[in-house]
Amino acid sequence: GDPAVKWLTDNGFEIIGSGSAASGSGWATTGKLQAKSGEEFFVKQAPKPAESMFKGEAIGLRALYDTSTVRIPKVYHYGDRTDGRDGSYIIMESLQMGGRSSMYDFGVDMAKLHLATPTVKEAKEGMFGFPLDNTIGATPQPNGWMDDWAEFFRVRRIGHQVKLSRDKKLRDLWEQVEKETDGLKSLFKDIEVKPR
Repeated sequence: GDPAVKWLTDNGFEIIGSGSAASGSGWATTGKLQAKSGEEFFVKQAPKPAESMFKGEAIGLRALYDTSTVRIPKVYHYGDRTDGRDGSYIIMESLQMGGRSSMYDFGVDMAKLHLATPTVKEAKEGMFGFPLDNTIGATPQPNGWMDDWAEFFRVRRIGHQVKLSRDKKLRDLWEQVEKETDGLKSLFKDIEVKPR
C-alpha cells in the first residue's frame, strides 16, 4: 500500500480520503490525504532514496518553520518506502493557498525571515551554507560551509549549476563573467552579506 498512508495510520491518523495535488513535476508525484480528525496532508513521492531526495528538504523546511514569519508547512515525516519498491516520500501539512494576500505584508515577512538570527552554529559564526546538501527539484545542490558569500554563491550556486550544464557556450560565458568580476567579488564589493 501507500507508505504515507501506512505511516500516518501507524501514528494515529485515520485517513478517510485522498486526491491529487494541484501540480506535479518530472521527478516526483504529489497528492493529498485527508484525516478523519480534519488534518489534510500534502505528500510527495520520488523514485530516489529519502537521504538524497527529501532529507534536505525536510530539515530545511523545519529550520524555516521554527524561525519564520512566513507560513511554512509543518513536516511530519520523510522516509524510504518499506513495501519492497524503490523510492521515498515526504509528508507535510497541506496549506490552503487560495485567496488574495498582501504583497506588501509578504515582503515585510520575507525581510523579517532574512533578518532572523541564524539558529545553526556555523551560520551564527558568519559562515554560508547549510548542514547538509539538498536538491533543487531532482538536481543535487551542494551546501558545504564557506566563509565568503561571493565565493559560496560562485562555487555552490551558480558555478555548480553551470558545471552540470552540458552547454559549452554557457560555460565559456561563465568563465568570462568570473574573470571580469574577480570571481564575482566586484559585484558584492560594497555590500555586507550576513548568513541567515
